[in-house]
Parts: sequence; C-alpha cells; structure tokens
Amino acid sequence: MRRITRTDVTGQLTANASTEWREFGRTLRAWRERRELSLRDLAERVRWHFSLIGKWEQGKNRPPVEAITALDAELDAGGELMAQALRAAMVDADQARKGTVEAKASTRDEGEDMERRRLMRDAAAVAVGGAVAPVLATLTDAWQASEPRISGASVSQEMIDDWEDAADIHAKRAYVDPPAVVLAALAADFTNMAPHLSRTQPEPVQSDLAHAAARHAALIAGKWFDLGNRREAHRWWAKTRTLSERSGDTLLAAWLIGREAAYRRADPDEDLADVLLVAQRAHRLAGDHPSAPLVIALSA
Repeated sequence: MRRITRTDVTGQLTANASTEWREFGRTLRAWRERRELSLRDLAERVRWHFSLIGKWEQGKNRPPVEAITALDAELDAGGELMAQALRAAMVDADQARKGTVEAKASTRDEGEDMERRRLMRDAAAVAVGGAVAPVLATLTDAWQASEPRISGASVSQEMIDDWEDAADIHAKRAYVDPPAVVLAALAADFTNMAPHLSRTQPEPVQSDLAHAAARHAALIAGKWFDLGNRREAHRWWAKTRTLSERSGDTLLAAWLIGREAAYRRADPDEDLADVLLVAQRAHRLAGDHPSAPLVIALSA
C-alpha cells in the first residue's frame, strides 16, 4: 500500500472546501457504492490509502491527478470524475485570481500569470498524466517567450497560428477521446489565450485572436454539453457568439452558431423557439450562397 504525506496530495488541506470539490467527493462515493466496494477494497485496487480516499469523498483534501485518473478508470466512471476534478481546479484558479484584486497592478499580473500556469498544468495533467504535465506547460511557456511579438501586440504571429492549428487538432480528437480529456486540453489552450483577449491589441491581431478563441470556445461548449453540464455549455456558447462575431469572419460565426443550434436541438429540455432564433441568426450570417455553414443553419 502506498504511503502518502500531505505534500504528496496536490490539494493541500481544503478546510473550506469548495462546492465543486465536495461535489467531486459525493460523486466518488456514489461510484464506489455503485460498484459495491468498501473504502479498503477501493484502496487496494488503486493503491492509495483508504483514509485518504475517505477524505477525498468528504471534500477535505484535493486528490492528485494520478489518483483521479486511477479512480475514474477503476470505477469505470467514463471520465465523470476527471471532468468534475477539472471543473473544481478551474474554480480554484478563478478564486485565487479574484483574491489578488486588491494587490498592486504588477503583483496582480504576476499572480494571475502564475495561476494561469497552474491551471494549465492541472488541465493538461488530467489529459496526459501528472508526471509529464508540468514539463509540457514549462516548454509551452518557454516557446511562447522566445517568439518575437507583433508590434503593439502581446502575442506573436506564431502563437496565433499555433492556436489555430490546435483548434484543428482538438476538433479531430473530439471524435475519439473522452469528453473530459478533450475538455482538459481545450482548457489549457484557452487559458493561455485568455489574457491576450482581454488586452488592447492592434485590430488585425484582435480579429485573428478572436477567430482562434471562438473555435476553442465552441468546442468547449460542445464538450460541456456532452458531459451533461448545460449551464456551462450555454455560457461557452455565448462566449463563442461574441468571439466569432468579433473575428469579422461571418462564415465562421455562421458555422459555430449553427453548431450550437444543432447541439441544442438534441436537448429535450430546450425551448425549440429559442433554438430556432439561434438557427435563424446563423442563417442570416451565412447568407444565401451555398456553403457548409448555410447547410448547418438550415438543417438546425
């Protein structure tokens, strides 16, 4: 049986556990009981001490990525535990950023950059495993720092091109990888783009950034939908609409908004009148010239 010290647990003690980590614990317990396993039985299978698993179920400690991966696989949870852990990690990072609001501007920027990097590591770790994730994040930081910035912008052309290429890769992987794994990879890239989206950029750079970010946002919305989280899906579809229209590419906006309508049409809880309005918006953007976005809009 593996012996673990407190520092081995990526989540320090969470005395004031977030709602998301408590929800993770409740889900973990539900899956364990569904498999008719005691804490000791599960501990023997995943090689983590039963007392730690008990604390994770109570939301008192935040489990490390390798434990989350092992638990999800052993309980055959289909990525549900990984998805909830990712959501909780994102909330942790957001709360930490909010805690720096009263700090000096320079300190705040430094703290936010550090939290973004931590979030990227958490997200990438869910996707590729805890050991290699920090290496990947560090290499990404180093590569971006080495690229010359566009005049007046906070990004390089290579960074923008890389995010566009990444969107292609994420779209292909979305058909074969579990939703939680795809969402983790998307979270790492979007988190990397986010600070640049909020800064003043030259108009062409702002449009190109919005173009790449809109493609990521649409995929994020779709994966949240696949995981059954309608609230997050709607939030990211709204972000997709804003970014796609900011990009100035009307066909891209028509395509992504049409995809939103197609997803929402399949949800029995949706008001079809609202879905129709979304589809009509996509149709207006697509125009009447034959195109893939027009087909998507009309089919929705």
